[in-house]
Amino acid sequence: MLITPLPPTSDKVPEDGAISAPDSEIPAVNDATDLPGRPDTADLKRLLQYWNVQRGQRPFPRRRDLDPLDFWYMVDRVSLIEVHENPQRYRLRLVGGFWQRLMGFEATGLWLEDWPHPNQRKLTEASYERLIAGRVAALRAARHGRGLPEPEV
Repeated sequence: MLITPLPPTSDKVPEDGAISAPDSEIPAVNDATDLPGRPDTADLKRLLQYWNVQRGQRPFPRRRDLDPLDFWYMVDRVSLIEVHENPQRYRLRLVGGFWQRLMGFEATGLWLEDWPHPNQRKLTEASYERLIAGRVAALRAARHGRGLPEPEV
């Protein structure tokens, strides 16, 4: 899913991390079908609300706007990617344990060009380029019972 921006409500999340918005204020589009959709779990809704509050009017939040302690409940499944320009490069700033277990190696701190599997690196880079071009956060659903991300179409 690609998540569209929420109207900003403030620059910061309350200290207790308790943000809430009605489901109607968390619009999303399924990137495979282009049909409207919604995050389907409370944790995903909470994470997307945090993301949108932290980014404010910008397409993406700055690194200094994000504190992994604020989304401790999802940090295992989150990846934060640092984008460098001229030349375009990606640094995997934070890669949750779920992804480490899935891939079989620790990627936190790795530059994408150093990714050990060339085909995965190519697919991952293409995914990042789509994110940047679309200027929205991406949400991928897991296959039930397998814990694997859905393939991108």
